[in-house]
Order: sequence, then structure tokens, then C-alpha cells
Amino acid sequence: MSGENVELVTRAFEAINRRDVDAFLELADDGVVQDWSRAKGPQSGIYRGRSEVARFLHSWWDAFEESAVIVDELIDAGDQVVAVFHGRQRGRASGVEVEGRGAVLVWTVRDGAIASATLYQHRDDALEAAGLRS
Repeated sequence: MSGENVELVTRAFEAINRRDVDAFLELADDGVVQDWSRAKGPQSGIYRGRSEVARFLHSWWDAFEESAVIVDELIDAGDQVVAVFHGRQRGRASGVEVEGRGAVLVWTVRDGAIASATLYQHRDDALEAAGLRS
């Protein structure tokens, strides 16, 4: 089943890069939780349910003329998938291009749907959260 979880997370990133909130939410559980509480920025918080996650995604996309999430590594951890990634964005108002590195998401999959996505600032913290390090 875990190989299917990696594929599900891959499809989620593809939907995000297409800015296709409906396709992303089709992959998510009704009670999906996006834990962005460790984020360093104005969108830090915990988003619960499809409508809050959709608002978060639209808010993110509205801030950037261009935004791409590039997956550097997907690590299969059973019902979790650790995704090391970086992002490239260009500000809508400023036109400034930025690239962020080092963030890691731990996706939890339950019954074939995304149950949660939790952001970590460091790979080791994410691996520990996924039970891959102690």
C-alpha cells in the first residue's frame, strides 16, 4: 500500500503546481489537516478541513504570479510519506523571484486519502516525526 501512498503524494504535488484546488481536494480526506504551524511567515497556522485548506492554497497562489514546488525526494514511511522539497516563486506585486529550500512535509495517508500534511523546517525533524529516526 505504501507505494500507492507515494503515488498519491506525487499527484497532490502535481495538482498544487497546476493550481488545481479541486484536484488536490479530491485526494484529501474530508477532515484533512494542514499543519503549517512551523512555517516562518504570515501563513503559519493549522488548517482543518477541505474549506480551510482550500483557502490556504488560494491565499498562497494569490500572493505569487508564479509558484512551483519541486520535489527533491520522497521517502516511503508506510502510512506516511516524507517529502523533501523546495519552492520557487515570483511575487505578484513585487515581481521579485525567491527560492526556498530546506522545508519538508510529512504526509499521512489513511484509507487511500490524504489525512494530513505537516510542515517541518528540517529533514531530521520530519524523519523523526515519521518514525524513521529516534
